[in-house]
Amino acid sequence: VESATSQLYLDGATARVFAKAEEAAKTAGDAFVTTERLLSAIAREGGPAGDALKSAGVTADMLDAAVADVRKGKPADSAGAEEAQAAL
Repeated sequence: VESATSQLYLDGATARVFAKAEEAAKTAGDAFVTTERLLSAIAREGGPAGDALKSAGVTADMLDAAVADVRKGKPADSAGAEEAQAAL
């Protein structure tokens, strides 16, 4: 949500998702919070998007395993890391 001062403020649930994604990125040695870390955090935190993932049979652990498989141990260490992985 943007205020009159052009500052961006997140509600509590959204802030928790970003915090979880940042924590996961740091644990994995990533220099950036990638979209797959955000998706995994959404699955962990729940809410409407997390509920949709759950109803589709998707869990955070499944997402984390898929990321590990695609990355083959390589961290996201540059802003273009996601594009480089997509090329694989």
